[in-house]
Amino acid sequence: CTAARVVNALRNRARQRDPTGNAKGLFHAFHIRRTDFSTQFPGADESAETIYQHTKDLFQNYKNATVFIATDAPDRSFFRPLSDAYDVVFLNSFESLLGDLNPNMYHVIDQLVASRADIFIGTYYSTLTNYINRLRGYYSTKHELPGYENGSIRSYYFSPQHGAKRDEMFHYRAPSPPIFQREFPLVWRDIDKDIELNSLG
Repeated sequence: CTAARVVNALRNRARQRDPTGNAKGLFHAFHIRRTDFSTQFPGADESAETIYQHTKDLFQNYKNATVFIATDAPDRSFFRPLSDAYDVVFLNSFESLLGDLNPNMYHVIDQLVASRADIFIGTYYSTLTNYINRLRGYYSTKHELPGYENGSIRSYYFSPQHGAKRDEMFHYRAPSPPIFQREFPLVWRDIDKDIELNSLG
């Protein structure tokens, strides 16, 4: 599918940049919500420099990190502080792989691609970020990634306004209102347990 082609291209790009240290072609991703988001959530409109400063420690062990950014921001120059530090790419960097896909579906491809990142950093309160994290939870459980037993995933939030919540996805949390603000491990943790038990009966 289209998303798989983009993920494969991203992994090849990351591998070529560091063939010795990144033989698996690991890449990382941000979802940075812009446009009208600050109107809905005042104070959520962080600068790219602030985002970089608040998250740069997460990449200190990654040489020449390739970073995919899913965003609705029309002006890509906004991301200059990030592109100065990393090998930043966007979905339109892989335009040749999109074929005749309806542009209205681009945000879906953004989600699928970002969900396969090694480290993912999203926007708190964003439902698009939440669905990316839900997919990451499914993958974590299926492939038994570190932390899958307690529902934790390698995802973060970038906003200093929610600094205490930056590592929120590493901790199990029961659903609590408002439930749109983040995703909860209940969605992916042990969802097949009853099926396994019934198959033994």
